[in-house]
Amino acid sequence: MCYNKTMIIKDINQAQYGDIILFEPTRLLSHVQVKVDNIKQPIKRNFSHGSLFWVFEGTTPLMIESVSGCGVHISRLNMWRNFIIIRPEGYNVMPKEEMAKYLNRRYDFSKIVSVMLNKAFDIPLTVDSDSEVICTELINLAYNYKLTPKGMCTPVTLANAIL
Repeated sequence: MCYNKTMIIKDINQAQYGDIILFEPTRLLSHVQVKVDNIKQPIKRNFSHGSLFWVFEGTTPLMIESVSGCGVHISRLNMWRNFIIIRPEGYNVMPKEEMAKYLNRRYDFSKIVSVMLNKAFDIPLTVDSDSEVICTELINLAYNYKLTPKGMCTPVTLANAIL
C-alpha cells in the first residue's frame, strides 16, 4: 500500500491523537508472536503490539489499545520504553468521540488463531466484525481500514504498510 508520508515522532511530548504506537516485544510469547507474524512478510519487523495515542492527562501520555486481559481500554504510555510513534499523513483518523464508542469492546482471541493458521497453512483470514478487535485492527478501524485490508492488520503488516 502506498503511503503519502510518514513522520516518526521522536519526542512523546509532540504526540497527537491518532499517532500510531508500535511496540517491540518484551516477553517470550511476544517474541514468538513476532516470529509467526513475520512469516511471508516482505520486510521483517520487530513489533508485537500497537495502540493509538489518545491524549495527555496532565503530563501523562495515554493511549487506546486492545489487549487480551481487558479488551479496548485507555492506559498510560509512560510505563513503556520499547516503542516507536508514527504519524501517518494523508489519511483521516476517526474522531476521538467516535473512537470512544469502542471502549470496553472485547479482545478477539479467534483472530490470533486465524493469523497463525494463515501464516502456517495459507488459510485465508476472515474479515473481522468490529465487535471484537485485536490491537492493530483497532488502529486500522480508527483509520477506516485504509492502512491495510480489513481483517489483515497485524503488527508487522501494519508496520510494513506505514514505514
